[in-house]
Formats: sequence, structure tokens, C-alpha cells
Amino acid sequence: MGPSFWTRGIWPVLLWPTSLWPSSPPAPSGTGTRMNAATFPFSKKFGSLYSAPGVSPSVDQACAIIEIEWAGIFSLWQNDTDGGAAKQALMEAYLVGWWLTDMYPEDSEVQGDGGMPLASKSIGGVSITRKDMGLQEGMKQLESNSYGVKAAHLYMSAPERMTIMTARPAPGAQISLSGPWPGWPS
Repeated sequence: MGPSFWTRGIWPVLLWPTSLWPSSPPAPSGTGTRMNAATFPFSKKFGSLYSAPGVSPSVDQACAIIEIEWAGIFSLWQNDTDGGAAKQALMEAYLVGWWLTDMYPEDSEVQGDGGMPLASKSIGGVSITRKDMGLQEGMKQLESNSYGVKAAHLYMSAPERMTIMTARPAPGAQISLSGPWPGWPS
């Protein structure tokens, strides 16, 4: 029998009372601020989670969880001086929306799959089949609602995910940077 949820450290994080979450975790590198309930751009879609305008312990907790679990998003778009910080903030907002929709489906205006990505659904005589996005295993969970799908699309557009593969020249080959190159018009 494999390790339990307790030994993997999954459940203790989910069961921590909100009073144990840091009230103000450090801002991710390069952003200067962190998202919270007051700055969450999709707050109107989760209105029942707010006790007053800009006040929601659930949204604050979701922001803290996303900043811990998905810390790598703040290293994306580092070289994009025009819109990199805005893309990081949008990615964080999509991930917070995804997390809230999965955790509080009754409080969200967005339809989700209850936290479980489904390949197809059938209700009555209507059947819907989703196209496989080709996400790596750890990111397939994002397919459980539309916020997650948008986050996945934004992630796939990050230039840091691109790798240019080049062929190595044969040993002793002469390399010319001035051309002409085979197959290229001169």
C-alpha cells in the first residue's frame, strides 16, 4: 500500500484554519503586490463569498494557496517588459477563479465539473465531448472549469515554454554565418 494523504502532506494544508495562513505573504518577485480579495478581478462572479466589498477570507486564502502551489507562474514573461506583470496577474486571477470554482461550486457563477476534469458529459439527450488540450499530467486538473482552461491557454503562450532545437554541426564542419545556406534563397 502506498503512502497515505497524511504522509504526502496534502490534507494538512487543506485542513489548516484560515487563521494559520499568512496574513500577508511576500509579493512574488517582480510584481510588487500580491492579489487579495480586494484586488481579485473576478470578484463579481463570486459575490456570495464576500461579506463586504473587498472582504473575503475565502478569496484571500485562495490567493495565498495559488501563490504557494503555482509559484512558478511568477517566473513566466520575465523578459516581456511591456505586459509581463499584467500577464502574471491575469494568470494568477485565472488560477484563483479556477480554485474557487472547484472549492465553492455553489458560490460561483461559472459552471465547473466539481473539481474533476471530465472528458465528456451527457445530460438527457445532450452529449458534450471536450477536446484533449494535451496538457502535461500535473496541469490536467485545470480542465475542470473555464477559468482553468483559460489559465492553461495563457500558460501555453509563455515564451519560457518554447525551446528552439538546433542541429549540431558535424565534427570538423565549416560554419558560415554569412551564407549562402542550403535551401535558403540567396
